[in-house]
Amino acid sequence: LRRIWSGEPAYDGGEPIGPKPVQPNGPRIIGGFSGPKAITRSARWADGLYGFSITGDGGEIQQKMDVAERAWAAAGRTTAPWKVGGFWYSLADGAEAHLRRYVYDYLRTAGDAVARQVAASMTRFSADAILDTMRAMKATGIDELYMVPASADVAEVERLAELVAQI
Repeated sequence: LRRIWSGEPAYDGGEPIGPKPVQPNGPRIIGGFSGPKAITRSARWADGLYGFSITGDGGEIQQKMDVAERAWAAAGRTTAPWKVGGFWYSLADGAEAHLRRYVYDYLRTAGDAVARQVAASMTRFSADAILDTMRAMKATGIDELYMVPASADVAEVERLAELVAQI
């Protein structure tokens, strides 16, 4: 991607692909990860990492970002990784049911028992719980936070905006 974004053809004898990105060297390449091996691989080629916490646990994201910092240093990187975190939430009317149903449906491919167990563990369906998680995520030093709503109800985003204003 970086070669293509710099104007080089994708293959010998090919034509350059355009248009060129607005950003020098193209947009950031963010590696998604769930474990140390993936983080170590990403440290070789990515600009940053995306760590998602199913339950919204800031401590889980902190552990992953600590591994990322060590991997970046071990790979001889001179810049810190761009850090992205995320979690599922719901603020719609009936938020608890929305969140648990969303998580169950999302994880159902892993089996009914797993999907039910994880769905039952969801707690990010109140303003206080979401604010606590947003603050915990901010404390990890992440650069971006992806908030994934559990429904298409516009109230999810409107109510979240009110919470973001408090951070």
